[in-house]
Amino acid sequence: MSMQVSLPISMIPGNSFIHRVNPIAKLIWVAGYVVLAFSTTNIVILYSMALFAFLLAPLAGVTRPLLKAMLVLIPVSSSLLALQI
Repeated sequence: MSMQVSLPISMIPGNSFIHRVNPIAKLIWVAGYVVLAFSTTNIVILYSMALFAFLLAPLAGVTRPLLKAMLVLIPVSSSLLALQI
């Protein structure tokens, strides 16, 4: 029996505040978020960014897909961290 988990990479329909924001504004926000994440080594900033993302998930109504994605991403990131150490 194999456990298959797929990442939610498509648009999740909804009517929240985040869903109603202009798509270009969201793309600019995500691009800035990614640039900041890759350009800093300050652990406080990185954890703050992660906490902010987790706080936005219930506001957008995407908590369940986020947790599903975490089932895949946490083991992968943990193994990458272990290899880098």
